[in-house]
Amino acid sequence: MPTQKQRREAARRHLERQLERRQQREAARKRFTLIASIIGTIVVVAIVVVFVVAVGHDNKKKTPAAASTTPASGSASPSPSPTPSTSYPAATGASVSFEGVTVKGAADLGGRPTVTSKATKDPTKLQFKDLVVGKGA
Repeated sequence: MPTQKQRREAARRHLERQLERRQQREAARKRFTLIASIIGTIVVVAIVVVFVVAVGHDNKKKTPAAASTTPASGSASPSPSPTPSTSYPAATGASVSFEGVTVKGAADLGGRPTVTSKATKDPTKLQFKDLVVGKGA
């Protein structure tokens, strides 16, 4: 028959084991919570990135197609750009050519110039040229 001291010692060991198991469960729960929150954050960021790319990609697709001045058949013949609906009359005067782009009526600031291009593919960088050179400094 166990003595009182032996019973107390067995109860103390039992309580220590319970406390150790409880601490292990708490540590595992904290690890799981941390991992789940990191994965959740990554998923949310990925969804936002996919949404931004999808929305941004749709806008970029529509803009060049609407503003395209090259012929669809791929021929090198120049084609006029789509005429915008404004109340300005067509420009008259001399033409200016630059890197395969011709601007008719470039010096007529009161009218709408006509732009044609001999390019068969879209440009890769922005190029510019002064069509009307002023007299200021």
